[in-house]
Amino acid sequence: MEAPPNYGPAYTAAFRKVYRELAREHDVVFIPFYLQGVAGDPLIGCFGNLNATKRLPQLLEAVARLRSDDRGVLLVLAGSVAPGLELAERAARLGLEEGKDLLLLGRVAEDRLWDLVLASDVCVTLRQPTMGETSGMAIRALSAGKPLVVSDSGWFSELPDGAAAKVPADAWEVDTLTAILGGLCADRSLRESLGRAALEYAALADDAGGLLNE
Repeated sequence: MEAPPNYGPAYTAAFRKVYRELAREHDVVFIPFYLQGVAGDPLIGCFGNLNATKRLPQLLEAVARLRSDDRGVLLVLAGSVAPGLELAERAARLGLEEGKDLLLLGRVAEDRLWDLVLASDVCVTLRQPTMGETSGMAIRALSAGKPLVVSDSGWFSELPDGAAAKVPADAWEVDTLTAILGGLCADRSLRESLGRAALEYAALADDAGGLLNE
């Protein structure tokens, strides 16, 4: 368990100590992240309300392409799933094995949600169609300094190019998404660069008017 880094170094350091001390006090094993050891592959996270606007079929197909090219990734989906999406069935048809290539966690508590964001190597928040509304999950990823992949539409289009990788919802959407995810998962320095830009943007936006309050 980690506190979001935008809370400041003093708070996050004090917060981190609490769980270590509790583990010592109760003589239990301390695990910083509950996903620790699940996989050595880069973790792609998609969280929140999983509905028809989140482009989940396209995301599943992109991950399936990466796996078929022997590029190891793990997709983690967490959130309430809208009726009719049949994510497990879609994944199986694409050759994705649940528990190996994909984790379907369902709805999780807020603290677990932050765990997942912080454990992710890349966060994906696609949305099309959109009415221009902001995205709470995108804001979480930015404030945690995580590489963020979004749809190039609505509010997402207004994010600086350096702070988020953008995917147009066009005929080449899956190709573009596959290329972006593949590049990020293969290149740690690229992930770190995008993550730093995300954190800097979140800090500036919060100073200017409160990104986390949107």
